[in-house]
Amino acid sequence: MRRVGHRITGNPQQGKSRGTGWEFVHVAIDDASRIAFSQILPDEKQESAIVFLKAALAYYASLGCHRSFIP
Repeated sequence: MRRVGHRITGNPQQGKSRGTGWEFVHVAIDDASRIAFSQILPDEKQESAIVFLKAALAYYASLGCHRSFIP
């Protein structure tokens, strides 16, 4: 359950719940067009980074961008 945090209530004990956590925003920006692609994933580990990279490459390919930077 999410609650209002201590910055709003003034109570430093409020808002400390085990139900909240971290999410990580992964972002790719095409250098030439400045078009951005982002995803929110549960962590920044290798598996998530690979999933993100594949999704980003598919997105840019759908726009007609080519992967000239990957050998």
